[in-house]
Amino acid sequence: MSPTRRDFLKLTTIGGAAATLFGFDLKPAYAELRTLKIARANETRSTCPYCSVSCGVIIYTIGDRAKNVTPQVVHVEGDPDHPINRGTLCPKGSSLEQDILNERRLVKPQVRRPGGTDWEEISWDDAISEI
Repeated sequence: MSPTRRDFLKLTTIGGAAATLFGFDLKPAYAELRTLKIARANETRSTCPYCSVSCGVIIYTIGDRAKNVTPQVVHVEGDPDHPINRGTLCPKGSSLEQDILNERRLVKPQVRRPGGTDWEEISWDDAISEI
């Protein structure tokens, strides 16, 4: 007899109910998994750039902190010690990791001259002087 999908769902439901009755709790396992995920990461506190609320953010990066090496962002979460958001983030703030890792992200200032149709890259000094 080959088990069906319905049999599998019945068994997992019964197993989950039995585990709950006997006091098996998954919260410590989930907490340990989170600890393992960011165990070697460097923690940087920052501010969310989206709105004027200025929520606190913790950005976890992995890298050897060598010169000219860009660390890789592995996790972003709200800062529980920040007085404004107390560890919570809105959906935009939660998506900061995707914005940081986006390959289409602009990293140099650009300007479109009056009457022009194309954007041109300029230096940071030129951008600051134009502002």
